[in-house]
Amino acid sequence: MSSFDPMAIAIDWLDCYRAADPSILDLYAPDAALECTCDGAKTIIGRDAISEYWRLRFSENPAGELIGLHFEGDFVAVSYWANGGVVQAVLQINDGKIVRSRCAPFETICPIAPED
Repeated sequence: MSSFDPMAIAIDWLDCYRAADPSILDLYAPDAALECTCDGAKTIIGRDAISEYWRLRFSENPAGELIGLHFEGDFVAVSYWANGGVVQAVLQINDGKIVRSRCAPFETICPIAPED
């Protein structure tokens, strides 16, 4: 049985995002992938690239209030306010680390399970 709580990791992720806290990187696995369609589709792999993504995201598109959480298996969907609209991020968590995250404006809602 796992000793980590995916919902707690998702809350920590949003708390770090809202606080513009660079320790958000500690939540990601070293070879994690981040897919973002909030400002055009992009896929980023690895902590160095994810670090740069977050540095820009913190200043250009800060997160606001939590709207909701949904948990299913290894996935947690986090909905929150950002830049005047609702965004949904789906975090895939394995062994206590985010191995994949996908975010999109809420109207384009990410499916909670991977598409591939």
